[in-house]
Amino acid sequence: MSHFPAPHSEPSHDEWTRTLVKDWEWEYDLRGTRYRMFIPAGVEYDPSIPTLAEGVVPEDRLFSASLPHDVLYKLQGDLSRPEYSVLASRWDKTWHRRLRVSRLYADLLFDKIAEVTGVSWWRRKLAWWGIRSRFGQSAWQEEDDFTLPEQIIKDNG
Repeated sequence: MSHFPAPHSEPSHDEWTRTLVKDWEWEYDLRGTRYRMFIPAGVEYDPSIPTLAEGVVPEDRLFSASLPHDVLYKLQGDLSRPEYSVLASRWDKTWHRRLRVSRLYADLLFDKIAEVTGVSWWRRKLAWWGIRSRFGQSAWQEEDDFTLPEQIIKDNG
């Protein structure tokens, strides 16, 4: 199992929203490809999943899995908007910025994080069903004025 770095966040302006207080980065393998994801401090996210899956994933693991999943959903997979690389994949010993991901990718990432953080198979499958349902689809399509903080980072190449 690979190590998953828990996001450092604190409650925001309401009881549901959290604010990332420290830059978050994680390298992982998903379906045979190596990825690196970066989310800068200041991002607000909502550590929740559709009601159908509530109570299935332990809350501490839900907070962790929700950060990257929520960011990908709020951006509707369009990673070209920020000036920096949110997600990169590695091949030929070089990191390549990803400009778009699908909803399926975001949901697979959620499942991967749940697995890495020790959520049992059956709980992951119930959560998967909840996020892949029509409720997850409506969250993906929701218009939002979400933006990532402006951030200049060095490319680790």
